[in-house]
Amino acid sequence: EGIDVGRVMVVAVDEMHIRRLEGKRALVAATRFIESLPDTDHVGVVGLTNADTLLLTRDRAALRRTLERLTGIGDPQMQQLNLGISEALEISEGSRARLADAVLRECGRALTEYVSNARAADDATARDACPEQVEQESRAMAQYAHMQAGMSVGALQALIARLKDLPGPKTIVLVSEGMIIDPRRVDLARLA
Repeated sequence: EGIDVGRVMVVAVDEMHIRRLEGKRALVAATRFIESLPDTDHVGVVGLTNADTLLLTRDRAALRRTLERLTGIGDPQMQQLNLGISEALEISEGSRARLADAVLRECGRALTEYVSNARAADDATARDACPEQVEQESRAMAQYAHMQAGMSVGALQALIARLKDLPGPKTIVLVSEGMIIDPRRVDLARLA
């Protein structure tokens, strides 16, 4: 009676949404957070890309070593154009205004100037590929962001399901640089 058995804390690292170099600061902050917890707390560190290996322990040195082995894998995908993710999402959703802005910036002319005058003299059906490239790259970026978010949320759901059999309340601290969650594509009700 009166013995503090401690809390159950899990630090879940969303490696897919942490950049390799810039994300190191987030992992260092997670280490400081763990070291600030009372010694009575049982803590686990797990990367969402391999959430099968969860060990709850009071050994802070082992937790620090686990965090040091984790690295972000969320480096930006290769792209030819200078498109931001929010811009790409809007373009992929059909925003003609965002597409027109991106085409003007990336292609050097307005979307309404879709036919290249130089080639139009040679071939009346010739079209400038740049606006199409902007639209296709935007769709690819959006699809990739949605896929990554779906995988991270799925891994988080699996982690929560694994913890349900442990007695008492549990706390999960998610370490991430952020993910694109579209409620039409990802059911967060199951996560809640």
